[in-house]
Amino acid sequence: MAQGERIIVVGAGVSGITAAHRLRKQGFDVTVLERNAYIGGKAKTTLRDGYVIDEGASILPSKYTHTLSLVKELGLASELQPGGSVVGFARGNDIHYMDSAHLIRDALTTKLISTRSKLTMIRVALDNARVAPSLNYEDLSTAAAYDFETAAQYCQRRANPELFDYLIDATLRGLLGTSGEKQSVIDFFFSFNNVIGSKLLSFKQGMGFLPNAVAQRSGLEVQLHCEVEGIVPLPHGARVSWRSPAGSHTEDVAGVVVALPAFMASALVPALPREAHDILRGIRYTTSVGINAGLTRPPKDIPAFVIQVPRPVHPDLFAIVMDHNKAPDRVPPGKGMASYYTMSDWSERLMHDDDDTVVRKLLAAGDRVVPGLSSLVEFAQVNRWYPVIVYSTPGLYRSLAPLKALLARTPRVALAGDYFSCSNINTAVAAGERAARDLAKTLAG
Repeated sequence: MAQGERIIVVGAGVSGITAAHRLRKQGFDVTVLERNAYIGGKAKTTLRDGYVIDEGASILPSKYTHTLSLVKELGLASELQPGGSVVGFARGNDIHYMDSAHLIRDALTTKLISTRSKLTMIRVALDNARVAPSLNYEDLSTAAAYDFETAAQYCQRRANPELFDYLIDATLRGLLGTSGEKQSVIDFFFSFNNVIGSKLLSFKQGMGFLPNAVAQRSGLEVQLHCEVEGIVPLPHGARVSWRSPAGSHTEDVAGVVVALPAFMASALVPALPREAHDILRGIRYTTSVGINAGLTRPPKDIPAFVIQVPRPVHPDLFAIVMDHNKAPDRVPPGKGMASYYTMSDWSERLMHDDDDTVVRKLLAAGDRVVPGLSSLVEFAQVNRWYPVIVYSTPGLYRSLAPLKALLARTPRVALAGDYFSCSNINTAVAAGERAARDLAKTLAG
């Protein structure tokens, strides 16, 4: 590696910032190009009259080891604080609570599911023990042997409808915003192993703190309002073209990291092998429309930091996060905050509604879970996101192994995509680290 070789990273989300940090640490001259006006992508936090509002990503489980290692490395651990540990599960007119700090005890005693379903869970746990060793955040092609059915199809074989509605599908809804009828069963096992039972952590300044702090501590050059138009692989590097407020730019660099969703990466690098384009363009993403609602006070007798909403309770609303229970100092004294999250199918329709209509519909949906919650709302902020989470339909993870081999044909252009594993912040960190490692290895010759 030549000291100071130039690298451009496209995208200043968590994966792009992580890749840039790793490459800069190895002595490369790194510039990050971001089309938005801020750093962080879906890890975005705003402050409003004493409220700390996570508009996108909102949880940091203690099992997110890639993220926590990065935090520790950069001396940011003092910015972390323990979060809530109680999860509520709605069923009928009741909410059943489980404390992740006492998960086995609460799972055995809960009335959320029947004794018969609890016994059936033994079978699911045995299946999980077989799958778990093949799961990782960098590359889920290691679990390809199990990637042949949806979570719903798995339940038809190995569980029962109650477990599907109130555990397996509820888990996928709560973490991914999509249904077990669409997602690979691998996503359920991945979530079960890496999130369920984990302790919740939170940044004092919200999730948006992480990418901004990494960029600052690393001394990264991040250019905002930059629209990258094309990337052309060269024999010993790549040519990047982009537009910024200052005009049009083209630069030949030693390497590029593309930290963008799959279809955007495909569009920017037309020289990728045709088979790689077919895989990347076939990857679909969810849509998310939600609200953060400031409350005049916390609702009574709700100890949970999140209430999971299974399909029988509401088909379109999958969770209500009680932010005042999620972490200390998220709201002004005496106030509360509730964040409403919708399934992707409903979000696609809500995208076309104005903010007032979105707020009205979501507050009505929330009242079916926590009656009267809307009467406490004093303001509501609407958040619209696309793309969000990968639709990991059966077969996607089996396609990753050939995709990696195809991408190896253009080694100076590394892709840091959340499509290599189940989408979340830790996957984004792992994707950035993997892309940086692969590109540095190539440049080392």
